[in-house]
Amino acid sequence: MNYEIGDYGDEIFVRINGNVVFDDHEKFREILNAIKDREPKTCIFDTERIGSMDSAGVGMLMVAYEACKTDNRRFLIRKPTDTIRNLMEIVGHGDILLSDTV
Repeated sequence: MNYEIGDYGDEIFVRINGNVVFDDHEKFREILNAIKDREPKTCIFDTERIGSMDSAGVGMLMVAYEACKTDNRRFLIRKPTDTIRNLMEIVGHGDILLSDTV
């Protein structure tokens, strides 16, 4: 997994590339720390370039969601793959998918 982070006013944009697996938890922690340090109102995760994601990867997205929720930040997933879209809907989080990508 690789990632890029961009700031756009009150939004932080995280683009994730490659496969997201358990071994990426340290990189994901870096993302969470960057979010906390920058204090955006909205966190947007672009998942279009994710090749595959194991259950730990899904868990990491949920950890990011919960961290944003705890800090009163809006959390959104932009350009979800079909698999990510289906998983978010199954776990009851279809509302975090950006409406232009559903």
